Amino acid sequence: MTWNPDISIPSIPSIKTTINYYKGGIDMTNLSSIFTVLFTLTFVSLMLVPPAFGQEAMNNEDEPERETTFMMLNQNVCPQENMSEVSEIWDESLAPILNEMREAGEIIDWGILTHLWGDEYNFNFFIETDDHAGFVEVWSEFAERSQEKAPEAFEQLAPLCTLHKDNLYTLHRYPH
Repeated sequence: MTWNPDISIPSIPSIKTTINYYKGGIDMTNLSSIFTVLFTLTFVSLMLVPPAFGQEAMNNEDEPERETTFMMLNQNVCPQENMSEVSEIWDESLAPILNEMREAGEIIDWGILTHLWGDEYNFNFFIETDDHAGFVEVWSEFAERSQEKAPEAFEQLAPLCTLHKDNLYTLHRYPH
């Protein structure tokens, strides 16, 4: 197929201003002008808008400093008929390990979140630590202790829940 410069594209008139059909190339003068305007507008808008995300947006100078910690939220979809068995495995096998870690000061806290109504993720647990690096260490330690003290727990849990996801959060605590 060859390029025919006589073909008209009336539905897209802006293309005619940036592409030189007769030479088969791009008219860089018009194209660079468009990029210059877009870049300038983007830069100016970023300079005028206050930050929306990150620590700068969370800690305003007019407010007291917030304490931050780190939390991993493990979410699972478990059919309702499996919930009692899932809870039993947790209570007997995994909860004692996390309780030991909390008592030893290795984690700030942990807990289980369940519900009968809401989205499909109905069995969830969280582990709270000082920061992300602390969580990575804690997770490795939890995995090791689970293998030592309750090696069958995760094998028993896997077929009882059909979906799984993890989310990692920074918790911002407001002073009382």
